[in-house]
Amino acid sequence: MNISKLTLVGLLLCCFFITTAQVTNTKEEVPKKMKYGIGMALNYSEYSTRTIPPEFQGVVSDFYEPLVGFSLISSAERTLNSKFKLTIRPEIAFIGSGNRNFENEFRQVNVNLPLTIHYNLFNSFYVQGGVAGQFVAGWGIEGPQGFDDAIDVLDNRLLASVHLGVSYVISDWVDVGFTYNNGLTSLFNVTWTDINGNPLGESGTTNNYFQLAVIVRQ
Repeated sequence: MNISKLTLVGLLLCCFFITTAQVTNTKEEVPKKMKYGIGMALNYSEYSTRTIPPEFQGVVSDFYEPLVGFSLISSAERTLNSKFKLTIRPEIAFIGSGNRNFENEFRQVNVNLPLTIHYNLFNSFYVQGGVAGQFVAGWGIEGPQGFDDAIDVLDNRLLASVHLGVSYVISDWVDVGFTYNNGLTSLFNVTWTDINGNPLGESGTTNNYFQLAVIVRQ
């Protein structure tokens, strides 16, 4: 009889500890709704000119070359459910493009506001995509004689872009991501003409860049 009572008490205690552990684990697995952070990124940027007349495609395709810059980022992240989260990451981006034909570089400073939706593919690995508004705060040409501010030549300083990428969350407090940002709005437009001045068409130049970012969040 005593043995039966002890066995029953033991089983009840085991059930209690198992249930308590399950509840604790469940609480720990529930992610915080909001996370905030700061980060930095490396940018690999290059200008792209679209709708080039066939007569000039070879010239323009050899004109630009990649340029390395960086970004300063702040982050606000909201968990929507177990699969989706939404981020807004204001960014100051130093981008631009090199120039193969001359000893100068096009230097650009953007203030970006990207809105991104992230999908949890498995474990802590995400695929992501979104849109961004960009404001060109600075633009000019860096040459042997120094920097020449030429922002007045831009046709547009308010730009739109889209981005796609992947990211991985390390220990739930470091987010490492790789993204491609594709500009939709032209920085400046060019009207092409033949040797007689007859118009051949117009083209627009956009900023595009790959970005490797590290975000520390809490």
